[in-house]
Amino acid sequence: MGLRCAAPEELFYRAFLFEALGRNAPRFVIVSSILFALAHWEQGPVNMLASGAYGAGAAEGYRRLPVLWPFALAHAAVDFAFFW
Repeated sequence: MGLRCAAPEELFYRAFLFEALGRNAPRFVIVSSILFALAHWEQGPVNMLASGAYGAGAAEGYRRLPVLWPFALAHAAVDFAFFW
């Protein structure tokens, strides 16, 4: 897990979707957080909600500061804390 999972997920759910959705702020944050939550469905409803909340925060953060590495590191830290 860790960074090797977090980095590609952040690349897709933040950077790619930001460009694909035309940099539309509300649509990007909503779609990104919903898709991120759905991608974590196997972890159960509580973790889906937590993933969606993280996804919304990371999407808004990326929208304001379009630099990916802080979000990939935060994602990896969460993965490390909960799965190792």
